[in-house]
Amino acid sequence: MTPDTRLIVFINAAHGFTHYSLLILPTAVLAMAVPDGRFGDAYGPILALATGMFLLYGLFSLPQGWIAQRVGRPVLITLFFLGTGLSMAATAFAGSPIVLAITLAATGLFAAIYHPIGTAMLVDASGDKPGRAIGVNGVFGNLGVALASMVTALLATQAGWRTAFLLPGLACATLGLAWLRLPAPESIVRRGARPFREIPRHLVRRAVVVLLLIAIVSGFGVQRLHAAAAEADGRVARR
Repeated sequence: MTPDTRLIVFINAAHGFTHYSLLILPTAVLAMAVPDGRFGDAYGPILALATGMFLLYGLFSLPQGWIAQRVGRPVLITLFFLGTGLSMAATAFAGSPIVLAITLAATGLFAAIYHPIGTAMLVDASGDKPGRAIGVNGVFGNLGVALASMVTALLATQAGWRTAFLLPGLACATLGLAWLRLPAPESIVRRGARPFREIPRHLVRRAVVVLLLIAIVSGFGVQRLHAAAAEADGRVARR
């Protein structure tokens, strides 16, 4: 396996964890909302604690290109794995709504790194076949969405909702440690050896605005969808 191929494997895994991390709570809330519990027995107020997570996920994607020019994309991907993973793990130890909101917000903050940085690294590493690489990468993102509800439900049922945050968080952070041991991919070396083509400022501004709107709208859309589903499940369970 070439260094670029290994990079693509890590980037695909990062895409899966990005969407997985954002969708744990909508399923875990079914086990968190219990009478006399720390977070109350209503689904809506608990789900509302994820507002900061989705907001930061959208907003913090904006400065990623500027940060990458100063610290490098590999450093940011390291921060993604370790930051997202440890934030998920920290959520497992939340003992109050405020702490839960903070740890969820931290998860969204670090998860925002992936799309601007990971996608660019994927295209560089894919060489002359970016279309296929992006297609496969999209499958991993969809797997993250699909597995989030299934795995969370299984873990929350068998070991409690805290485990549903802890185990994937540790898995994501472990990938970050493995990423640190990855040799410098050829695509990064090649990219550093040639200047990047200058892009007109008006196109940059337009792209930033479009990406920001997509991220914010999709984030709140997913949150509202899962909130409605959770409330419906709750009504059925209480009959």
